[in-house]
Amino acid sequence: EFYRSIVIPTEGRYAMLIQRYIAPPPEANSRRATTKHGPRSAVEWAISPDGLNWTRPHRKQDVTAKVGSIPLQGPTLHDGKFRFYQPEGDIYSLNEGRLFYATCLGNGEFSTRPFTMPEKGLTLNVDASWPANQGETGRAYVMAELLNAEGKTIPGYEPQHLIIENQNNPRLPLQWNGKTGNELASQQVQLRFYFREAKIYSVSETR
Repeated sequence: EFYRSIVIPTEGRYAMLIQRYIAPPPEANSRRATTKHGPRSAVEWAISPDGLNWTRPHRKQDVTAKVGSIPLQGPTLHDGKFRFYQPEGDIYSLNEGRLFYATCLGNGEFSTRPFTMPEKGLTLNVDASWPANQGETGRAYVMAELLNAEGKTIPGYEPQHLIIENQNNPRLPLQWNGKTGNELASQQVQLRFYFREAKIYSVSETR
């Protein structure tokens, strides 16, 4: 059963927390001595671009530990964090703008959808930090290149000109040896990322 849900606007789209209740047969309810409601309940994320059409790509991930046992109401936003208040008095927090991310244990890559290059360039929300005990042997990195409308690399925007290492920044300006892409404003482009063990949260227009 879909028991209840709450919707959160985030990063230009919508996220929904859905509580799923999977009822056991009455005879197999381990709580049958006190209630007809037995285990198990879980919470999953759903995603929508418009608040009407939803996908459920995270069905196998139970986020109960992150948002509390049952999402009773929408979170409040305070000091850059979504705060979930539970009836028992507990408070669970998630960073605004960092609900979802792309990552890869090996050397991975992906491309964004085509978009119109903004005049002020691009900003990346990324965590490519290294573990404290690894120093220069840290594994995480991000490289990025700009592609034109035909999917070809734009000269001067090759991945070797933009390497991110040991940084954790929600608003990191993307620069290729100092180039921000402002001369490409209004053109259709794509970003292609190459990365390992980093968390890429979102790309946005520089404000």
